[in-house]
Amino acid sequence: MSSSSTGIGPLGLTMGAILVASWLAMALSGFLLFQAYHYFRGRPSHDHMFFGCLVVILCLLDFVHIGCIMVSLYHYLITNFGNIAVVKNDLPPSLGLTVGVTATITFIVQSFFSWRVWKLSKGKRVIPFILSLLITARLICGWTTTVKTIQVGTFGGFVIHVRWIFLVGLVLAVASDLLINASLCYWLNTSRNGMFHMDAILDRIILYSIETGALTSTVSITALICVATMPRNLIFIAVHFVISKLYINMFLASLNTRNSLRGLKESRHRSRALPTINLGNQRFGTEHALENSFALRPTASHRYYSGGIMTTTVTEVHRDEKGVCLDIKPDQCSDSMEESSMSVKMDASC
Repeated sequence: MSSSSTGIGPLGLTMGAILVASWLAMALSGFLLFQAYHYFRGRPSHDHMFFGCLVVILCLLDFVHIGCIMVSLYHYLITNFGNIAVVKNDLPPSLGLTVGVTATITFIVQSFFSWRVWKLSKGKRVIPFILSLLITARLICGWTTTVKTIQVGTFGGFVIHVRWIFLVGLVLAVASDLLINASLCYWLNTSRNGMFHMDAILDRIILYSIETGALTSTVSITALICVATMPRNLIFIAVHFVISKLYINMFLASLNTRNSLRGLKESRHRSRALPTINLGNQRFGTEHALENSFALRPTASHRYYSGGIMTTTVTEVHRDEKGVCLDIKPDQCSDSMEESSMSVKMDASC
């Protein structure tokens, strides 16, 4: 039977596409390992262990995915080197297995973001329920494609019997991505409270959600178009190699962005809790230069006993903008600053 009816097209659009896609997939795998390292290095101590387990599981699945790609390349380029009949029509099980592994990775990542949608919607179940149906159906289509591909074993059999299942799986993945991103943007936008800093953080999260969701959706749509219009070459498989890497990178980037935004919020909270005075480069006395920005500090203290009670008085002394020495009293302090002169009474036996 001719290759036009059962096999694939020119080697440049088949083995060449897979080879280039494998290089890109390995580069993205290296980047996601860096992101995983960055997550565990900066992971807060109070972060739930579940997230760390998900990171490990996704990295292991990525290793399996890369292994399947390497085995497929070895099958075509080493074991059957020069055997054009096998290269043009054979479909090794390892190549079919990449579809199921990608579907599993997609299921985990999309389930995570669906959980976020449920949390942001404050327990509303309609959208999360629809997402769960779409995500589960996508997983079933992925593994059905894998099983059928291994059974038929040829590109001709794939095009005739399996391609439509592969197409449905990609459509479900795109639909899930679009619904997740639309839901996240909506619920994040309704979470605004009028505070400038919080609204700025929400804007960054919304922009990030749109960018990452658009990236995975675009690649999935590209694979969908390729398999629908060019089933006789392997460009659609080459594009499909990249999808799982993008999903894992999106998941890890989400965790790392969450940690960085949390750190930004805590640093702003600390800066509000510890007010400072900016005195430029003025000098205190003749020998000690004041810091450019510092909190109020004690400069004098006196202790005395009265009736068995020890009283400690601490006085803050600073200069104003004209260099005049100020003795700051408690009644002169604003509500946003700590008292600069205070009395602490302790039992003498302490």
